[in-house]
Amino acid sequence: MIDEAHQFVPSGKATLAKEALIRWAKEGRQPGLSLVVASQQPSAIDSEIISQCDVIVAQKLTNSADIQTVNSLSQDYMGGELKTYIRKLSRRGEAVLVDDEQEKVMMLQIRPRKSYHGGGEA
Repeated sequence: MIDEAHQFVPSGKATLAKEALIRWAKEGRQPGLSLVVASQQPSAIDSEIISQCDVIVAQKLTNSADIQTVNSLSQDYMGGELKTYIRKLSRRGEAVLVDDEQEKVMMLQIRPRKSYHGGGEA
């Protein structure tokens, strides 16, 4: 699991981990490996990683580049573009889940955090 994935597999830049992570994403399923990447800025993640996503959980996005990046993962079975689902998100904790294996799109409500979060504002 990699949080702040745009730091490890950035679009248009090299990092020490980038080549290995892209290979993992492309070839890891065959031997049973998984990779979870998370970012608040999906447009900053290399497209070779984004294109390998089989499960997507997207919360509200407002940046047009981020929306377009996630929308590029739209599939025929969705009955519409992914950006349409993202634009419908209006309440805190709402998310859209895309599962390519089951070919389903689901709207989620994520419960509020119950544990302490050190990333709050002063």
